Amino acid sequence: MGVIDNFRSFPNQITIFRLLVLPLLYYLAFAERPILFCVLFVMAGIFDTLDGYVARKYDLCSRFGSDLDQYVDDAILVSVVPFVFLLRPEIYYEQLLVIFGLIFMFIIDRLIINIKFGWKIRLHTYAGKIYERVNYIIIPIALFIDNYRPFFFLLMFIGYYTVIEEAIIYLGSKKLNINMKSLFFRRGD
Repeated sequence: MGVIDNFRSFPNQITIFRLLVLPLLYYLAFAERPILFCVLFVMAGIFDTLDGYVARKYDLCSRFGSDLDQYVDDAILVSVVPFVFLLRPEIYYEQLLVIFGLIFMFIIDRLIINIKFGWKIRLHTYAGKIYERVNYIIIPIALFIDNYRPFFFLLMFIGYYTVIEEAIIYLGSKKLNINMKSLFFRRGD
């Protein structure tokens, strides 16, 4: 499949749509439009699930699509920090250590895979997929309710678990198995 064909694939177009939505999400966050932001953010989450489903259902999976999906996932997830800061800064200030702890661990996770295997895309673990989906639910909730902490700490727990599990998989692997779904449920060994 050529480069142009990769972009013509419907699941990849869904993923590209998510990437194109990212600047609009930033605009809505800067403009302090939380309702519109949340609608678009949740739509991005739905499309995140939809692109993979369509690719698998219609046998349109590709390495390019998988890599593109991961890059867009990372771009959106990294953007959650400025989104929260712009739309509800008190969460950011109240949870600064927890947020930066997770960011630090994510950077360590990426460094481990870079040093050990060269710069490759991260695993598609079950925990990672759960973390991504929960982000699309909890961030909008946290923007509108006063007692956001239980939801926020659930999100952080899943995030910490995800980066720790992936780091353990990377450190314990001689050869990276991108089909590894969990420390507990191995697939593709």
